[in-house]
Amino acid sequence: MKKLNWLLACILLVACGDDEGELEGDTLRNSLVGKWDAYISIGPDGGTHNFPNDILLNYEHGFQLNADGTYNPRYLDSEDPPTFYTSDIEHHWELVDENKIVFGDYDSAGEIKGFIYEIVQLKNDELWIGTGLEYRLKKATD
Repeated sequence: MKKLNWLLACILLVACGDDEGELEGDTLRNSLVGKWDAYISIGPDGGTHNFPNDILLNYEHGFQLNADGTYNPRYLDSEDPPTFYTSDIEHHWELVDENKIVFGDYDSAGEIKGFIYEIVQLKNDELWIGTGLEYRLKKATD
């Protein structure tokens, strides 16, 4: 009987464990804050492009998400080797439906209008977002 109780206790511990990789609400929002640089885009046909630009149609190669709900585009310079830098231009971002990010500016009704990307994956300092075309970004350390 002791062996059966021990086995049931182990099963219960495993079954009630945290869902690995699941982030929600403030935890998700806090994990998104920071500088994100794109390293590859993957098209619906599987084609890839290294260091993609134009993620938000401003020729940017990434973005810096700020805790106050603003974001700044990030660009790749033409130096050798190229490095990322953050623009002073500010726009807005927010989470929608717990798995989407909207990037844009406020309209007269106080809602952000712009691009909506699904969060495909956020794990190990990598963010994958997409709308058919998927962008993979790494969290910057600069």
